[in-house]
Amino acid sequence: MKKKLISVLLSAAMVMSVMSGCGGSGQETKGAQTNGGETKAAETAEQSTPAQTTAKETESAVEETQDATKETESGTNASAKTEYTGDPVTLRVLMSSGWTEDAMKSIEPVLNESGISLEVEAYDWNTYEGKQRLAGTSKGGEYDLILLPGNAVNIFAKAGALVELNDVVSKVADNEDDYYDSVKRFSKVDDNWYVVPYSAEGMVYYYRTDLMTEDQLPKTIDEMYELGKSMTKDDMYGLAIPAGPGEAACSFWSYFLWSYGGTYFDENWNPMLNTKEAVSAAEMFAKICKDCSPPGITTWQNEETVAAFQSGQLAAMINWPGYWNQINDESQSKVAGNIGVAPVPAGPVTDCPRFGTWGVGVTANCKNVDAAKVVVEEFTKKDTLRDCLQYTSSALRSLNEEEGSAKINPTIPASIAHLDTADERPPIPELNLYVPAVGAAINSIVAGNPAQETLDALNDEVRKIMEDGGYY
Repeated sequence: MKKKLISVLLSAAMVMSVMSGCGGSGQETKGAQTNGGETKAAETAEQSTPAQTTAKETESAVEETQDATKETESGTNASAKTEYTGDPVTLRVLMSSGWTEDAMKSIEPVLNESGISLEVEAYDWNTYEGKQRLAGTSKGGEYDLILLPGNAVNIFAKAGALVELNDVVSKVADNEDDYYDSVKRFSKVDDNWYVVPYSAEGMVYYYRTDLMTEDQLPKTIDEMYELGKSMTKDDMYGLAIPAGPGEAACSFWSYFLWSYGGTYFDENWNPMLNTKEAVSAAEMFAKICKDCSPPGITTWQNEETVAAFQSGQLAAMINWPGYWNQINDESQSKVAGNIGVAPVPAGPVTDCPRFGTWGVGVTANCKNVDAAKVVVEEFTKKDTLRDCLQYTSSALRSLNEEEGSAKINPTIPASIAHLDTADERPPIPELNLYVPAVGAAINSIVAGNPAQETLDALNDEVRKIMEDGGYY
């Protein structure tokens, strides 16, 4: 277990680090990041061109964009100093490890001037998740603020563990439509905001620019399979998608399921995991792993897939935008400087990748809600989030679309291309039960078991989970 208590006197300088993870699952680890519009493929390809951006160029781009926006936002709520006039207070914050630690440090000097001190606990994902669940069942427990993935917000709100934050959203966003539709779906409950979102990202297609051109980029999943198969020869594999048991297989198969027109549940919470759409999605997922991917793909999570791409073993992979800095780092990647990023290809019905969004919430147990809201406002206003574009795309559409954002982070155009239509697995308390079941079943199909038979058994298993949960 990793635990960090961040001193309120630490420097405001932000350190280059990234969050690794599964988007909506929210896994954050040092070294890589997990933490919509209707961008056309041609526009996305053009904006994604800076695949050879160096760390120095990215740093320069950050500075240029900040300078260019200071004047235009002078006097607006995005750059106005937040104020707190109450008694001095120390607030406890729970988060998972990653770049958000540095973002929180950067606002501490401003908070300290107002008499607000922070005691931040940042944990590895497994430890964080355990503490997060405990806090959700105890009105926030010992924490005043919690950084939450979108799929946990509904659970927390329904449990009465979060304070409504409509007033803060009205201060940090020009209007609610500045947030993507997917972000709003997983940050609001009963039309009230229970977290203020700060990041949003969708799965992307990474490819080797020295092995394929933009004209070759697949537009459909079928084309992606054919291209991956044609490039699989000798020691090179055309495409890899994390397919390990549990989270990985469930997470990435979800993109196939939705893009094939499938869904997890119907309107009455009956599982729909053995429909013809679900079977077709599973069969294609398994076919890609069999014909385009290295041996051992059935054991791979995100990290193993990224490592294979860095080593030069893969021509392409589907993964999260937050790995950009890691795979394009010359000190640890053989393919740095030869990487392009594109939106994930569409399925037979639609193009619906899984996405992840994160927000900051104030707990029902918070000892000083007014002070906590000041922290949320300072952390989620545009000036703070603009500094974070180097790590991930923002939950605010206007920031992602600012001139120069793609130069700061080349994954942004591809990441946001589907954010108005992207989806996440249903955020119900049973999520922690049905996700492992789905992941195990899909992993089994990738390993060679028949799709229909395996999904029939899965559907029965998930139905029992829902029955035990009182849904019928």
